[in-house]
Amino acid sequence: MQRTTTKITEYLSGEPVQLHEAKAYIRVFHNNDDNYISSTLIPAARSYLEQLTGVSVMEKRILVSVKTARTEFMLPQWPVKQIETVSPDTLTEADGYLDNTAGTDIEIEYITEAYILPQIKQAILNLIGHWYITRDMSEVPDSVYIMVQQIKRSTWFA
Repeated sequence: MQRTTTKITEYLSGEPVQLHEAKAYIRVFHNNDDNYISSTLIPAARSYLEQLTGVSVMEKRILVSVKTARTEFMLPQWPVKQIETVSPDTLTEADGYLDNTAGTDIEIEYITEAYILPQIKQAILNLIGHWYITRDMSEVPDSVYIMVQQIKRSTWFA
């Protein structure tokens, strides 16, 4: 059984949605909720979209460890800007997959690019607005799924 551990070790760019953009979208004209919006809603919505799509919307350094890796392994977030360290050094990359023909444990540190499409940014704003109004982060509006269905990473290499 394959076990994967993913850790973001460093954020190298800012959030794709700024506080003033989020407040304008959800029509908040006071400063009472600025901290909640900027430190909770914006990062939560961005992170949710990254997990949903497999696409990174922030440049970040990620460390991935895989025990009992399969021979073909897909990095958890894409696009890859730079692979910094790879162990074992026999891994090769093609079309977003790592070829691990030896079937050994993998440890890789890489940097993602910020891939921000208008529909991703709009989906983040929709999530922020919905979560701000309902105060229920367990619900996701259907519009979010509709906006991102064409940009899931799984459709890039089909």
